[in-house]
Amino acid sequence: MMVAGRAGELGARVLLLEKNKKLGLKLSITGNGRCNITNEEKNLKEFINKYRVNGKFLYSAFNKFFNNDVIDFFERNGVKTKVENEGKVFPISDQANDVLVCSEKYLNDNKVEIERN
Repeated sequence: MMVAGRAGELGARVLLLEKNKKLGLKLSITGNGRCNITNEEKNLKEFINKYRVNGKFLYSAFNKFFNNDVIDFFERNGVKTKVENEGKVFPISDQANDVLVCSEKYLNDNKVEIERN
């Protein structure tokens, strides 16, 4: 959703295909319905090590857009965050719906067409 919204923001014509009836359904169930947005780990190397062998594959992407960028995105768009045990980042409200509403607004603001089902 973030990539689609960003592409739209940059002027691309975007169609986001959502398999489910509700946008971001899988995202909404993370963190027991509170939406575990990301992890607070500041050290990229340590973060990558948590993925073990597959971590090296993610290095390039995380080097360009890391967890602090995700947190900044949501904060800028009205979703305040908090850090809990083990560095897990959640919306202060503990409501996954806040993340989904923010994401859908970002898509709509950037004229991303969404097709569900």
